[in-house]
Amino acid sequence: MRIATLELMNFKSYRSQRFDFPPPRNNRNLILIGGLNGYGKTSFLEAVYLCLYGSESMRYLGRAGLKIDRNETYSKFLSKSFNFNADTDSPMQLSIEFVDDDYEGYSITRSWFFDRNRKWNGDEETRLYKVENGTKKVIPSDQLPQILDENFVIPNLAPFFFFDGEEVKSLASKDRVEQVKLAIDNFLGIVTLKELQNRLRDYQYHRRREISQVDETHLSNLVGKIQSLEKNISELESQKKELEEQKEVIDQEYQKIQERMLTIGGTDGSITSIKNLATEINDHQQKLQKAREDLIELISSKLSIHLISRKTVTDFLDQVSKEQVTRRWHQDCIALKPQREKFLQSFFSHDSYSPPLSDNQKSQLSDAINSAWESLFSPPPANCTEKCIHNYLSDECLNQIHSMYNNSYITINEIHSRFLDVEVIAKRLEAWHKQMAKLEGLDHSGELVERIKRQMDEIKVKSEDCITNLDRTRNKLTSDNAELENIKTEFARENKRFLDNAPTNYLLHTADKISNFIGRLIDELYKLKINQISEEITHVFKELSHKHQIDRISLESDATARIWAKDGQELDFDKSAGESQLFATALLSALASISGADAPLIVDTPLGRLDSLHRKNILNFWTQDHSRQVILLSQDEEIDVEQYQKLKPHILKAYTLKHIDMGTGAGQTTAHPGYFGDSNDEA
Repeated sequence: MRIATLELMNFKSYRSQRFDFPPPRNNRNLILIGGLNGYGKTSFLEAVYLCLYGSESMRYLGRAGLKIDRNETYSKFLSKSFNFNADTDSPMQLSIEFVDDDYEGYSITRSWFFDRNRKWNGDEETRLYKVENGTKKVIPSDQLPQILDENFVIPNLAPFFFFDGEEVKSLASKDRVEQVKLAIDNFLGIVTLKELQNRLRDYQYHRRREISQVDETHLSNLVGKIQSLEKNISELESQKKELEEQKEVIDQEYQKIQERMLTIGGTDGSITSIKNLATEINDHQQKLQKAREDLIELISSKLSIHLISRKTVTDFLDQVSKEQVTRRWHQDCIALKPQREKFLQSFFSHDSYSPPLSDNQKSQLSDAINSAWESLFSPPPANCTEKCIHNYLSDECLNQIHSMYNNSYITINEIHSRFLDVEVIAKRLEAWHKQMAKLEGLDHSGELVERIKRQMDEIKVKSEDCITNLDRTRNKLTSDNAELENIKTEFARENKRFLDNAPTNYLLHTADKISNFIGRLIDELYKLKINQISEEITHVFKELSHKHQIDRISLESDATARIWAKDGQELDFDKSAGESQLFATALLSALASISGADAPLIVDTPLGRLDSLHRKNILNFWTQDHSRQVILLSQDEEIDVEQYQKLKPHILKAYTLKHIDMGTGAGQTTAHPGYFGDSNDEA
């Protein structure tokens, strides 16, 4: 494929310009575009990137050697590129057409629109055409990435074809491993593979943080607790029913004896004389005082914690329990780790192995032991917490918190019972005070009253025992029901996590397998292409360089570039600025050559600081492939008149960029046929 036309409208210093490039023929494959500094050569190269790749081009302009601010956004770049003299009602527009030898290919037109403040308003239009027999047919623009991949150049390979010949030398000034590896990663698509691998790892990391690891044994224990509590509750319900029936019978007996006592002139049947009544009144006044004090103590010391939301308390206690487990786990880890080095030292100091262990075997054994040792305390227990938020509390304080909460447990029945005790005693005192006067002179039948009194006392004991047992049963029933509800809630939550995590765990396992496969694929890609790339870099560099002591350039499996002399000795090659440009050019040209992509080369400042011999070599290299279109963007002193005359047999067409100052620091660029005064623009 070759570029047939490039049109620029309202782009930087170009108001409206069209470049037409004929196909390579008759051993001619060069397009020469001359211009002084600041006249629009780099803008030409930027326009190619922007038209082909849109917003993606921002990632690759810097790699191609173009000076782009790393912090510059796509929006800011477009706003700065809008022609200073353009009307804001008109868009900025770029069009490029690339075709094959049969004039069949594709055409891309991108348009950007701006507001009255000359800022890009976010509106961008892309139109894609299929070119056949000189006619254009509109096709869906979403096919563009596939078309570039199959017919031209994908974005991450573009810097190997369209680049600044002088600035790209900066690649060679870095560590060669970094430079070559970056190039190979882009060429083989490893950058994309690594991005996918990183996204898979991020996915695994975030999904694992979102889910909780559920222990199936813990779920089984919860089921066992639920079954045990349900059995206990059933038994307590039966006991409660029996006690309630028993209390009803006792109350009926007590009522009958009270009625009998009243018929013989007694009071409520519990006393037989004024003396006894006075004693009972005094005793019950003390009991009333004590009951009230106990009630106040109960409310002040235990009730307050029950005013807090149950969920808040249970969440807090659950967090505290997990933090205690986490602390113990950390302590175990700290206690275990120092022993590892002692164990390894002792293990490898033993020298009676037969045959003796090799260094590789020792290394493998050491890795296996370390892995097994790490498994002693990794992963952490399932009931650990991800984050300890109560570090201000010591272990003793945490234990005290649990104890305080357990000791402060109180049910509504217990509070009700205390209120009832106070109410019963108060009512008895009130009744006895009213009957005090009535009792005088009624103690004439002491034997009968005494017998009835004993019966009442016996029934009272039975009633109090029944009430105590009933209260205890009710309290236990309330406690067990609350615990059962909590455990059921926990089971539902943990079981839901377990069920929800099942597909997620499968996806995580699959993502891990794909990530590991990508790692192995990257290694294999290097092995497949490393020798071919080494041979091509050697071939290109030897054609470009005039130093003949270099025999070959090899790339190791880690992409380290090594330069070898003819005597087999490795050379410590200290590259000059020109040689750095040659090395970088050789690398890019080699990668472009073996990529299989059918695309032109576009080189801005192609000769840079090269000396005359290197200039000749690199120009010969670019003209030897007569079928590949090469577009050179040059200054007048870089390719001067003499050099132009030598190149003329290889030049298909030439343009000279002219610049007119429009004032206020803005200018306008136009392209004219010919190269710096030579009117013969096309051979």
